[in-house]
Amino acid sequence: GSVMVEIFSKFDSWIKVSAIVILVAKLIDIIYIHKFNFFIESTVGKELVKSLNTNMLISTILVVAIAATSLHIAFRLSPAILESYEADSAQFPKLHKQSEVLHRVNFLLGIGLLFSFVVY
Repeated sequence: GSVMVEIFSKFDSWIKVSAIVILVAKLIDIIYIHKFNFFIESTVGKELVKSLNTNMLISTILVVAIAATSLHIAFRLSPAILESYEADSAQFPKLHKQSEVLHRVNFLLGIGLLFSFVVY
């Protein structure tokens, strides 16, 4: 248990940094896509731009969901898990299960994000 506490405390730091970097990168992506929409439309046509905009919306929703879930885990859930573990509280199994479920949700959202880049 004590080894896992140390591993997850370092893992939480990576989660915090990664989630913030992902959100900033997505914001930059949105800004540049909208800036060059006219150029893209004039070179590849309106249908492809419409498809790209749909994919952008879906990927933005997924990125925000992943970042929000990750930040919730890192800032709220992990400290509560650590506190309940150290206090040998009956809440620990419930919090641990919640963490497992949220990590699985993030995994599935990540898979969805990979497939959101497929242009029809």
